[in-house]
Parts: sequence; C-alpha cells; structure tokens
Amino acid sequence: REIERRRAVVASFDDAYYFRPLFQVRRPSLIPVDRGLVVRRGVEAPWLVYDKMGPAGDYRQIAQFTHLPSRDDISNAFAAAARRSPSQPAAPTGGTEFLQVLAVLAVMVAAVL
Repeated sequence: REIERRRAVVASFDDAYYFRPLFQVRRPSLIPVDRGLVVRRGVEAPWLVYDKMGPAGDYRQIAQFTHLPSRDDISNAFAAAARRSPSQPAAPTGGTEFLQVLAVLAVMVAAVL
C-alpha cells in the first residue's frame, strides 16, 4: 500500500541535526529543571550528551554515542559523570561549542520560517 511505502521511506531517513533539551522533575514541587542536552551536528557526527554545570549555564560533554541514546543510556551517562571525581572531568567544557551548535540551529530554524 501507498501508506506503507511512505512510512518505509520516512523510516530510512537519518537525523542530520538534532537538539533535545533534557529536564529533571524535582519533587515534591514537580518543577522541571534544565539538566542538559542531546545534540547531533551532521549525519556522520556522533550523538553528544551535555550536562548543565551550575546556574551560569555552562555545559560539559559527558558522553558520546554512535546511535540516538535511549533514556537508559542518558541516565547511565549522568550517573557515570556523577561518580567521576573532580580531578577526572568527563570532557573539556563545551560551553563555546554548545553556543556554536545553538547558532547553527537558529540559522536552520530561521531558514525554515
């Protein structure tokens, strides 16, 4: 059927650019708090998970995947980053890199609108 062929074509697409904020719900107030992000910047690029560091909004890369990370992958990445000591950071601070990603995504959204 036509619908099945369309779904097959759509399923064959690969995400080239991806941006998803991650939130943690604080209890008992149930207020969502910005926790980090998942970013991908090209078809051949890895999937990156960033952790938000403090109120200043700096981000550091805590994990890298070859596939879209699942909830368990993301939870395990945050748990592993929490277990690391400050003398063994997960990765260099990615604040500047993160801003570059946001600039690229803003240009893409503006082009679509």
